[in-house]
Amino acid sequence: MVLLVALTGALTANAGAKENEANPTAPAGTRIGAVSGAALVRLCGAVGPGGAAVETPASARCVGYFQGVVDALESLKAMGAVLYCLPDDFTAEHGVHLFKQDAETFPQVLDRPASDLVAGMFVKFFPC
Repeated sequence: MVLLVALTGALTANAGAKENEANPTAPAGTRIGAVSGAALVRLCGAVGPGGAAVETPASARCVGYFQGVVDALESLKAMGAVLYCLPDDFTAEHGVHLFKQDAETFPQVLDRPASDLVAGMFVKFFPC
């Protein structure tokens, strides 16, 4: 769990940069900052029910965000920090669908960094 805290701390270290939160569909090359859960919900709005992606720049960035979080957490698993166990058929679109459901259920936490929320969601839904 310490590794998860260290990872999420590193992912959110630039929390003062609000460009991506204010405009989550900003073009590539904008300054990187921590994305809030609310900003990720807005970004993922184009990803349809059941996780089927609508091919837009925003939906591609949304799915890419989930893939990036999974890649980062998989690196932790390789170092021995097994926090969750995703099924073999899991897709980023499935993660987006679960995240959007959780966001509707728990809107009070959407001010937290999205990476924390996604990691917590994986731990909750996919324990080993």
